[in-house]
Amino acid sequence: MKKICISLLVNGFGLYLISQLFPTIAFEKEALVFLTLIFGLLNITVKPILKLLSLPITLLSLGLFTLVINGLMLYMALNIATPLENIDFGTCIIAGFVFSIINTALNAVFKK
Repeated sequence: MKKICISLLVNGFGLYLISQLFPTIAFEKEALVFLTLIFGLLNITVKPILKLLSLPITLLSLGLFTLVINGLMLYMALNIATPLENIDFGTCIIAGFVFSIINTALNAVFKK
């Protein structure tokens, strides 16, 4: 239970930082909790399936295709949480890369 709470807090803070760094990825602060839960559910359910299906492409690109998968997860979560916003997929790929760096750094700090 403690790991899940830490993971949700880290994801929420990472999504907040992404919204501050990228002006095209904007959502209301009240939607942050909902977006964090949706993002977590997508990462638990959809992401492993996509990683398995895209394994040949990931191997050919030496793992770089996982950046596209991370961007797709962020894109899907943003479209579910804020369906009326116009969100660019290319920005989501770059934001997914930045989010993974932020998430790795924060997990290293908080999971010791």
